[in-house]
Amino acid sequence: MDKLGPRMGVRAAVPRQGFKVLFTFDNSVQREIDLEPYLHGPIFEPLRRALPQMSF
Repeated sequence: MDKLGPRMGVRAAVPRQGFKVLFTFDNSVQREIDLEPYLHGPIFEPLRRALPQMSF
C-alpha cells in the first residue's frame, strides 16, 4: 500500500448533472464526484462547453 491507500477499480460511471459523475467502485461503494475542477486546458474546452447543456 502506498501513501494514497489501496487502489480501487471503477465498475461503472454514470453521468449526472453538469460535470458530476456517479462512480461505482469494485467494493460496491458509490460516490458522486464533480470533475469540473480537473478539466483544465484547451483540450477540455469542447467538453466544458457541451456538458452543461446536455441532459442525461
